[in-house]
Amino acid sequence: MPLLPPLAFTDPGYQLLLNFGRLSYRLQIINFLTLTHMPKILVIDDDPDVRMLMKVLMKKQGYEVETAYNKEDALIKLQDFQPSVILLDVLLSGTDGRELCKQIKETVNLQAVPVIMISAHPGAAENFTSYGADDFISKPINSDNLLKKVDRLVNVPK
Repeated sequence: MPLLPPLAFTDPGYQLLLNFGRLSYRLQIINFLTLTHMPKILVIDDDPDVRMLMKVLMKKQGYEVETAYNKEDALIKLQDFQPSVILLDVLLSGTDGRELCKQIKETVNLQAVPVIMISAHPGAAENFTSYGADDFISKPINSDNLLKKVDRLVNVPK
């Protein structure tokens, strides 16, 4: 003989459990969709302060963010992390970011990934497309301008 009577379909306790189960299921679906469709940003810059600021800024906008400090680190991250947009400093320690941009654009599975070149050098903006970059932003970075450019490129159909 059971200690407690079984819950009937009309019992408020049963209805509460049923509603909680539906809510839990809906939250799981929303969580799954958010995690699988969250745009990804790869920030490649040799300055740790710039990497940290960009990471915080992009995460606040709902992007998943990875950072890399040089060419080798970036190439390792690109093996597993499939970014929606790459933010790439023109002058990296030991590497020219423009050459890295060319290499990225020559890689078959990365060709369609938009690259925004970043530089404090005024002349760098003149020929960024010749390296395959999709856009350019100058330092010091205007965060509103950067976010508009990233949002525009994230939402471009590939």
